[in-house]
Amino acid sequence: MRRIVFAALVMPACGIVTLAQSSNQDRYSRIEVFGGFSANDYFNYVQFPANIPDLKFSPFLTSTAGGKGFETSITGSFTRYFGITGDFSVYFDNVEAPLTIKVCQPAGQCTIRAQQDTRATRTAFYFMAGPEVRGRNRTRFTPFARALFGGVASNASFSTSGTALIHADSATRSAFSMDFGGGLDLRISERFAIRGTADYTGIFLRDLGDTDSGGRSLQNHLRLAIGVVVRFH
Repeated sequence: MRRIVFAALVMPACGIVTLAQSSNQDRYSRIEVFGGFSANDYFNYVQFPANIPDLKFSPFLTSTAGGKGFETSITGSFTRYFGITGDFSVYFDNVEAPLTIKVCQPAGQCTIRAQQDTRATRTAFYFMAGPEVRGRNRTRFTPFARALFGGVASNASFSTSGTALIHADSATRSAFSMDFGGGLDLRISERFAIRGTADYTGIFLRDLGDTDSGGRSLQNHLRLAIGVVVRFH
């Protein structure tokens, strides 16, 4: 009789322990918020224009050092392995370089050539969203892949001042963007993780005659980011 009572007590206890272990295994973060430093480089290399540019600026003027800024995103998980990500990033870049200035008056007759300092600034804002697939496992490392779609808005300005010419202008542009890539999370606690990402971003320009696009309708960018993830279960 004692054995029967003992078994009746032990079996439910074992079931509870097994259920608890299973639920811990299946537990995953429902919402993840990321923020960190990001860099963006336009890798279709072109030279800075030799003359005063026609200000039909694309999101990035040249492929100098690329834009630096920050990226933030929020991911909502529908299952252990699948979720939807909303991503926002902003990049800033300044270019200062001496430029040979041509003054052509009347048109086609360039009478003055001089070298003077020029300055170009640019800012680009990306808003994208799309599906994300995660490779959750028993280790501290969680790889993921994503496909994002949205838009980019940019503002660029150009100015030069010297004996040959004083000139300043600016332009604002927007374009459709798509992003394919992923990254790796390193869990440091139940709530926090370190994340690194690498993404290819394509920007579709409306005008094929942009100064920096060389007649292309597609700009190719590489985005890198590193930062911290906060997880909410």
